[in-house]
Amino acid sequence: MAPVRWIRLRNVPLVRQLRLEEALFRAPSGTWVVTNTFGSAGYDDAGEGERADGAERHVHAIAMGISGKPELLLDEALMRERRVPIVRRFTGGGTVVLDRGTLLVSLISGADALPAVRPFPHELMAWTAAELYAPLLAPILAPHARESFGLVEQDYCLGTRKCAGNAQAISGGRWVHHTSFLWDYSSEPMALLKVPARRPAYRGERSHEDFLVGLSTVLPSRRAFWERLEPALASAFGTRVEQSAVCVSATDGGRALAALEEDARTRAAEHLRVKTCLVDWPPAI
Repeated sequence: MAPVRWIRLRNVPLVRQLRLEEALFRAPSGTWVVTNTFGSAGYDDAGEGERADGAERHVHAIAMGISGKPELLLDEALMRERRVPIVRRFTGGGTVVLDRGTLLVSLISGADALPAVRPFPHELMAWTAAELYAPLLAPILAPHARESFGLVEQDYCLGTRKCAGNAQAISGGRWVHHTSFLWDYSSEPMALLKVPARRPAYRGERSHEDFLVGLSTVLPSRRAFWERLEPALASAFGTRVEQSAVCVSATDGGRALAALEEDARTRAAEHLRVKTCLVDWPPAI
């Protein structure tokens, strides 16, 4: 069986990451995992001292689903002040603030690699929760953690609090499954988001602060998460994992990232129709 190819990014702008994923999704075959982190803590850092505090945190981007409307989802006054880039994904899902407290994991595969998993949103969510992320997290959850990891409605949760969101795109037997894990929670960047009008039933009327929880509350370090990801991927997909070197957008003048992007576009060939885009909002006054 062909290997899972893990592309590790660090501080790569979200719009470039998503366009890379979109090209791999349009390729006729192959399984990839694309990960990205922001800020000073990468794949090898323990992340000590990275817990949220009252200081303003740099927001790298806001990701919206393909049908998202910024005027309904974002605080216009704060967005005018902060001028945060808004990226419209080629997938569905909700709105996510991306800062140093976000760990991004995207799976790109198809029926040829996982014939037992039907390419439908709920089936993909259930498979990733049960076969990938629960086995990844269970051995490293802090001994005092009283809340288990699981899928609640459409969210990954610790108990009844959301620790990660996900989104999918499915076409012709190919699929992509994004996950944005919350490492730590800070109310300051979350103020950019309005409380959505449509909310999952299990959230009820809870505020962001009462509804969300970071993995840092139950895991010893970011490193523990990333080190467990490779064996968890190998077990879930039933094949070996080939890791790339960590690719930073500024490394070698960006040549390594550009080579990855060119290879992805070549694989997609005539099937590539880019939907990922930047959103110009708020409008000029």
